[in-house]
Amino acid sequence: REVYYEFVNPLNNILNEIGLKTWVDKFEINIGDEIIDNLYTVLDKSAGYYGIIFIFDETFFYKEWCLKELGYALEKKIPFFPVLYKIKKEDIPSEYTFLKNYNLLMLLTSFKTYNSI
Repeated sequence: REVYYEFVNPLNNILNEIGLKTWVDKFEINIGDEIIDNLYTVLDKSAGYYGIIFIFDETFFYKEWCLKELGYALEKKIPFFPVLYKIKKEDIPSEYTFLKNYNLLMLLTSFKTYNSI
């Protein structure tokens, strides 16, 4: 949740302000919803828009749901924009080395720091 408050929420607000529609699980999945069906439906819809923004932080590769989303996006060839947040390419686990071939945006500090400049 630290990444959400430091980076995802401010980025989401800016994207919404400039007119880009976003989907954030924190707001869109309700108690009692079927998570996996809801998630795959949203990922499929994102293919028709700009795609997905994946925020790869130090915990991403250890979270089951994050890996399900990434795996599904790769399987369905859904475009995605990878952001390294407070990690470097070298921090990507060896089983995901293929991600190092992507053009990655790397942010080594919080979004709030950039926002205040």
